[in-house]
Amino acid sequence: MNINYSIESRGWDTDVCGYIQKHDLVFRTPVCDPLHGIPMGDGDTGTLLHIEPDALLININKTDLWNKSKNEDPVIHTDYSANVHGAVLKIDFGCPVFEDIYSRHYEARLALGNATAGIKAQTPFCDVDITAFASHDAGVTIIRGKTHYREKMSLDIILKRWGSRIFPYWYAAHYGSCEDGLDGTEARTDGNTLDIVQTLNGNAFCVSVKAVCCGICSVKNSRTAVCASKAASEHEFLLYISVGVNPDAEAAVEEAHAKINTACAGGFDALYSRHCAEWSEFWNKSFISLPKENDFIENLWYLNLYYANSEMRGKSPHHFTNGIWTNYHDFVPWNNIFHYNTQLSTFPLEAANHPELLETYYNYRISQLPAAREYAAKHKGKSGAFYTDVSDFMGRMQPQEFNCTCGAQIAMALYDHYRYSNDEMYLRRILP
Repeated sequence: MNINYSIESRGWDTDVCGYIQKHDLVFRTPVCDPLHGIPMGDGDTGTLLHIEPDALLININKTDLWNKSKNEDPVIHTDYSANVHGAVLKIDFGCPVFEDIYSRHYEARLALGNATAGIKAQTPFCDVDITAFASHDAGVTIIRGKTHYREKMSLDIILKRWGSRIFPYWYAAHYGSCEDGLDGTEARTDGNTLDIVQTLNGNAFCVSVKAVCCGICSVKNSRTAVCASKAASEHEFLLYISVGVNPDAEAAVEEAHAKINTACAGGFDALYSRHCAEWSEFWNKSFISLPKENDFIENLWYLNLYYANSEMRGKSPHHFTNGIWTNYHDFVPWNNIFHYNTQLSTFPLEAANHPELLETYYNYRISQLPAAREYAAKHKGKSGAFYTDVSDFMGRMQPQEFNCTCGAQIAMALYDHYRYSNDEMYLRRILP
């Protein structure tokens, strides 16, 4: 069943990237709502671009920003393991450039073919032109922009993190006071780099933003770092965003800075050229064209493949509700990993000729095998392995007397992966 071929190898003369342009995500008027933002991702780190009347906000998250539960028992619901958010980057233009009442022209576009976001706005106060993309090659998100003001104004780049309680199960249950989740945040600046360093239980991360040609960087408070420019009629900015994760906070800082420095040394043009080539190769592996009455289904096909390639190549499995594009502090609805919910986004990928996108998820399930064997012996009195529907990122499973088919479905999925990819060595590497 191996279908590992490209469009060209089948002799089809199709410009897939050009064809899917009709499925681009496009806004012709400003919508100040993060749920209508533009999602980008390098496969591991996600950035959600959304607007306020006077600013562009970028929510920065990553697949492995896990805060470990202090409890050994996964049944205890007063302390959850959860994938917390990273930080929020705010580009404050100082005037209502994204308010619809002042809009002469506005277009926000996610170009699926080259996975590039663009925002253009014209108002009586200011014109803005922004381009952004997330480089898998470098592990860095790049945002380039320029502004033209009718009068001299300043432009501020603000990196901030305000934590929160987790609010699991869609607010049906929450524990602790409003102070929970607020500890361990430190804002820093080093020359033209803004850092948010967060210490978690058993982990730490650093969100770094290097601001090129922007202004003077300073720490506003323990949770906010700012790069402020002088008032001028025009501004140009180039931002490099990265996230480092390590049990040691200083090592996380070094990792984030190293990725940015490598990306800067390579240059914007070379980085963008590799980014576009990589996405062209991705789209060339599968293609559908449906009758016009099924255009919406075709749109969902390409959009969901874009989501998958943007978030399913990291160190931890993607989350089935909001993926790596959270927008409300540390709130993650249904923050555990649910087998039945997650499989809805994994089912189509083998047949879509993208089995590589499932390896992170399969690695997680194989790493669970010792816990599944322990569960079978302890709760079922049987040998072998038993997988429940719900587990945390450490693989610990919540006891259940129902949903008894998870293990068999996971095993079948691994077999399908071999049949579609013909990669026997992958199974030999991961299976104990």
